Order: sequence, then structure tokens, then C-alpha cells
Amino acid sequence: MRTEAVKSSASRVRGPKPGSLPWLLKKQLLWQWQALTGGQRKGVYIALAVLILAVLGGYFALRSLLADLPLNAPLPDLALGPVLLAQAFLLTLMLSAAVRASLVTLFTRGDLDLLLQSPIPPRVVLASRALGVALSAALPAGLLVVPLTLALLVLGVWRGGVGLPLWWLSASLLASSAGLWLTLGLVRVLGVRRTRTVSAVLGALFGAGIFLGTQWANFSGGRGRGQQPSAVFEALSSFAPGRGNWPDREAWLWLPARAAWLEPLPALLLVLLSVSVFAVSVLALTRQFVNGAQEVAAPEGRVRHSRTPPGKLRFASGSRATLLKEWRLIGRDPELLSRTLLQLVYLLPLLFSVTRGGG
Repeated sequence: MRTEAVKSSASRVRGPKPGSLPWLLKKQLLWQWQALTGGQRKGVYIALAVLILAVLGGYFALRSLLADLPLNAPLPDLALGPVLLAQAFLLTLMLSAAVRASLVTLFTRGDLDLLLQSPIPPRVVLASRALGVALSAALPAGLLVVPLTLALLVLGVWRGGVGLPLWWLSASLLASSAGLWLTLGLVRVLGVRRTRTVSAVLGALFGAGIFLGTQWANFSGGRGRGQQPSAVFEALSSFAPGRGNWPDREAWLWLPARAAWLEPLPALLLVLLSVSVFAVSVLALTRQFVNGAQEVAAPEGRVRHSRTPPGKLRFASGSRATLLKEWRLIGRDPELLSRTLLQLVYLLPLLFSVTRGGG
């Protein structure tokens, strides 16, 4: 009796089977949670408390204004365009985060050598890491999606409160798949070391692309402050089903916006598409993933022979040598390179206005 009791209690305590996908995913989530909180959970709890208070305040402020509106009706045609643009913006943020997370989780953490030498199938390892990439890709958009979802649920807008997280999770799977394809493709062409630098550049460009798009009016010469809001409003109102050259509401273009409002067929198609693309990506990229991991685990003691003939060495001057050294250090640090590029990109509108004589 005692032995059976011990076995039953052990079976209840025992978690996922070691080496299985749930077991690896649990370890991945614990690692990402520690990296996110940095060992200090107090700040996270404070942020959650502030978020809950803000949502409750919004509820009491808006419940009387929204009481008579059909909040759970299908989205009108004029709202599909702005919703789709907002989804494109969030997807860009998620893709940028997925590219950076793919490189970190696949090649930077340095634990793949042990995992691939274990009895765990490489496909299971890649699947767990890909789900971790999807979680990392979902975090930037979650800063906007989670408060909005809570507000919609509190206000009783169940279609948006359920459909928006469903779209968010589906978009994170798609962004993760695209990040894996892009990262492993760059590793195959450039190698791991150069891919770290290129992925940092691409991540910075993805993140700053939307910002430069918002400044297009300044670049194109539209300086009139009174004319810009009206032009933006006209452009948004013309981006709708059946207006101009845009297709009708039933076209595939508006499927993500309709899925975010939990229309049955678009939501089902989006979920099936995201899961299928993610599964196919894991199956197709397993071999390339193993090759990249073996390249990382290979000895790094290879000495590159200089192409400069002996006896013909050239030394730069003091200022030039300092600049070359600093540029080389920046090029070797992907995180520093991405931050430097972002700062330069965000300065472009200001420099453009100064060169054109603007205020």
C-alpha cells in the first residue's frame, strides 16, 4: 500500500516527460521569464497593477458613453482599413523582434550543442525554440494588445476581446516562421557570425520603417500643418472596401481585420494558416538548423591569414586608427550596431528638415 501511494504521489508531482516538447517548452518559458524580469519581479507586478487600474478607470469613464452602441456588431467597412493598417504596424514590430529572437535562441545562447547530442530529436528542439521565438515576437505587440483586450472585455465587447488575442497569437506564429526562414537563410549564405550583424541591421530597419513612413509627408514637401491631418484623414477614409480601386469586403485583403473581430470564417482561416505555416517551417528548416548549430559548435580557433604580403604593413594615423578601431568594435557587437542605426534613423527627419531650411 505504501509503495502504491508513493508511486501515485510521484506520478502527480511529475511534470512533462524529460526530452518531450512540453518539457523543452517549459524550460524555454522559464528562461525567457528570467530574461524578461531580470530576477526582479516587483516591477512587473507594479506594471500589472497600473494596467488593471487604468482599465478599470477607462471602464467607468466610457461605460455610460458606449451603453447604447452595438459594440458586438460586425465592423463597418470604414473601420477595416485603419484596423488593417494597425495590424500591419504590429506585425512589423513582431517580425523585427522575431529576427532578433531567432538568432539569440538558435545560435547565441550556446546550449544547442548539448541538446543536439542528447537523444532528443532535432525537430523537437527546433519546435520548442520556434515557439519561444513566437513568444518573443508577441511581446512588443502585447504592450498594445493586452491593455486593449482587457478594456474590450471589461466594456463587454466580447468579439474584439476574443478575436484580437486570437489574431495576436496567429500573427506571432507567422512572424516566428518568417524570422526563422530569414535567419536560417542568412546563416546558410553568410554564416553565423555575419548573420548576427546583418540581423541586427535588418531588425533596426524593420523597427524604424514605420517611423520613416509616418514622416513621409515631411520628406515629400507637405509642410502645411493644417493640411496634413486632413490629407491623412482622406487617405484613411479612402482605404476601405469598395472605395477607389480597393476590393470589396469579402476579398482576402480584409481577412485579418475581420478575423480580429471574430468573424467565424476569417478567424478559422487565419488560425489554420498560421498553424500550417509554422508546422511546415519547423519541418522544412530542421536540417538547416542542425547545420547552423554545428557551425556554432565548431572550434573557433581558425586563424585567418592576412592577404597583405609580409614586409608591406601599413599603419594608419592616430585619429584614423582610432576611428577604424571604434567602427570595428561596433561592427562586432550586433546589439550596439542596432542601437546606433536606430539613433541615426530617428535623426533623419530632423536632418532633412534642417537641410531644407525648416523650423
